[in-house]
Amino acid sequence: MISTKIEFDFDKKKSDIIFKSIKPDLTNTKRAITKVVIDKNGTLSVSIEANDTTALRAATNTLLRLIDTSEKVLNI
Repeated sequence: MISTKIEFDFDKKKSDIIFKSIKPDLTNTKRAITKVVIDKNGTLSVSIEANDTTALRAATNTLLRLIDTSEKVLNI
């Protein structure tokens, strides 16, 4: 398995809102496992484990798009 971890430094309130907005789309597949957690400072951490680079890239792109879209909506 290969993995990656991405961290976003948002304030706690923004992290909570983004997490709630992406939570329905967090699904694990046979090829990739995704975990999202928020620490006490509001850092949103995304961990992805995948069987291959294609699955890792797909899961990473999906999560990045979801988080980016959520943040853009909050900034309107």
